[in-house]
Amino acid sequence: MSTDAARPRETAARVTADDVDAAAERLAGVVSTTPVERSVRLSERTGAHVWLKREDLQVVRSYKARGAYNLIAQLDAEARAAGVVTASAGNHAQGVAFACAALGVRGRVHLPRTTPRQKRDRIASIGGDAIEMILDGETYDDVSAAAADEALQGATLVPAFDDPRTIAGQGTVLRALVVRAQRQRLLAPHGEAMTDHLGIIVDPPFVDGAAVRRVGRHTFDTVAGSAPTMLSVPEGRICSEMLDLYQSDGIIAEPAGALATASLGGALDVEPGSRVLCILSGGNNDVSRYADVVERALVHEGRKHYFLVEFPQEPGALRRFLDEVLGPDDDITLFEYVKHSNRETGPALVGVELSRAEDLAGLLERMDAAPPRIERIESESPLFRFLL
Repeated sequence: MSTDAARPRETAARVTADDVDAAAERLAGVVSTTPVERSVRLSERTGAHVWLKREDLQVVRSYKARGAYNLIAQLDAEARAAGVVTASAGNHAQGVAFACAALGVRGRVHLPRTTPRQKRDRIASIGGDAIEMILDGETYDDVSAAAADEALQGATLVPAFDDPRTIAGQGTVLRALVVRAQRQRLLAPHGEAMTDHLGIIVDPPFVDGAAVRRVGRHTFDTVAGSAPTMLSVPEGRICSEMLDLYQSDGIIAEPAGALATASLGGALDVEPGSRVLCILSGGNNDVSRYADVVERALVHEGRKHYFLVEFPQEPGALRRFLDEVLGPDDDITLFEYVKHSNRETGPALVGVELSRAEDLAGLLERMDAAPPRIERIESESPLFRFLL
């Protein structure tokens, strides 16, 4: 993590409740009024009355259509004729595509070259002839700069978050629920950059939907005005919640979409009997990511561990390891020889999945007593980063 040199901040426009009310009028009949559903699973786990705002059921499977439409709908005829431009590789691009198609405005979306085809196909399907995609960078920062340059030539830039019109549109998620009373507790997703304050740069985390390198000045001033409590949720906990949502509730959530409900798993203590509303902000999750999600969840829950084992190069060494070291419910999920260092031993990378986290102590005791030299790969080790 690093910080930029100090520099004066521009004055930001504070978004008001009246701005949100005006945005709601523009969005009436355009976006879906998504349901609020009680979560039996989370209510039983916490003892509170937990409700979910299902923005994953929105027209573009996230709340992003609200902000994009609210901004573009306010452009005058000249600005609409000049078109709009944005940078995104995810939900915001779909929101802009939806708004452009609905309002008859031409839009250009700058995408990193690494954007999965599934996302590109979704943007094209929503936007149709109204949207054009340009793959012209390796990172979001690259395409963001490209979009900003194009905006200087006359097109209107549609920021994903740092614009009062975008913020007001996103705020309509909760307008109908009347959650302005201070006694209400609202859990909404945020990125690490928001927690670390304006001016801090962070590396993009696994939760890519909330991965911004810098908090927008409008966004920060709007949030800071309500003095919220910021929570940091481990990535592994988010993955566990994504799997719980899918397996128990039948809900597909992307990592950022599961941020709020994941906080109920330990980051946030709630009072029994209290009412808690969680925004399930998006469900655009690529199915190919679930293998990684499962892996991270198992590591977080203490059920997946990795070891370097120096097996003696003799018949029966692996069989003895299986019989003498592994427990009856343990499973080897990875076995890969690293190299043959000499004629006597051959180090192997071994992944072990436990049925219960409590079984680790017994496994480590048996490893200490076993003939092979065994080294556990801790999560802080640089080598561990090659596994996840």
